[in-house]
Amino acid sequence: MFARGEKSQALHLFGDYLSQFPEGAYAADARFYQGEIYQVLREYAKSIECYLKASEHVNSRYSEEALDRAAYLAWSIGEWETSMETYIRLYEKTINAERQVKSLYGIVSSAGRIKNTSAVLKYADRALQTQLSPENRTEVSYWKAKAMISEDQSEVRQLLEELAKDTRSQYGAESNYLLSQYLYDRGEVSAAQDNIMSFIREGTPHIYWIARSFILLSDIYKSQGKEIEARQYLISLRSNYTEDDDIAEMISERLGE
Repeated sequence: MFARGEKSQALHLFGDYLSQFPEGAYAADARFYQGEIYQVLREYAKSIECYLKASEHVNSRYSEEALDRAAYLAWSIGEWETSMETYIRLYEKTINAERQVKSLYGIVSSAGRIKNTSAVLKYADRALQTQLSPENRTEVSYWKAKAMISEDQSEVRQLLEELAKDTRSQYGAESNYLLSQYLYDRGEVSAAQDNIMSFIREGTPHIYWIARSFILLSDIYKSQGKEIEARQYLISLRSNYTEDDDIAEMISERLGE
């Protein structure tokens, strides 16, 4: 029936079966197929719910596949908490190497977005020891670096320096700014200035992080008593930066407006 595209009727029949036999021999199958139908219908929250229920039938042939699908869907729609928790369950269950790699990446990328530093730090190194794609490896390293900054781990400097080499990527551009901020916060003002100027010279498509670096440079000048230079950088940035984000507010705050 599902194969013939009669999705509503199939959902109704699966629902009837589960109402009568919630722990029946085909309960896992019914819940899994409900998840598939809702996924096709793009009712992703319902699909995730059905897949997760199917995964609870631990001896079912669908248990692991249901976890995989639920985790991926949750990740795809930005349900980061559900994504992280489900990928952890999948990682702990699967012996499939490909799913282990996918799970570790999913855990770290989800945990990073909800600032769960303990989960990032627990799983990032495991992920980096697997065959991640270059893009996913960079992202995992980025989330690890941000978690290390949050936990004030001094080893983060080397990781930021490595990430900052690729100014073309979003993660590399932000890492350049984070490295400058890290150096400044630790009193290495000259090194912070040098890194900012090098970043500006090299350039990046991700101009937000250039703008943030200019603002940091203004902060540095102000901390050195160079008020005129600090204001000039801010005024120049305001004249040349046209994106609609929080940069204008940062400039106004520093100019006392």
